[in-house]
Amino acid sequence: MARRLGARLERLGLPVEYEDETLTTQQADSVAARSGRRGGPTDDIAASLILQQFLDRRSGGVDAPPRASQDEAGERPDAEA
Repeated sequence: MARRLGARLERLGLPVEYEDETLTTQQADSVAARSGRRGGPTDDIAASLILQQFLDRRSGGVDAPPRASQDEAGERPDAEA
């Protein structure tokens, strides 16, 4: 669904960037556990991790992971939907 929406936005001339979400749920669970927040949803933490990853990559931050390449169909096999 995200790829279809991205394609529609690109047809409108809007820039679209995709961010790899791999392992962000596990990272969010770890952050929540370290802060004493257990058992609840961690989607907000995962979203903030994804945003920080994007911002770090854009600014050339030290911890920025390399962008995953897209295959010929425009899909990234390592990306979560």
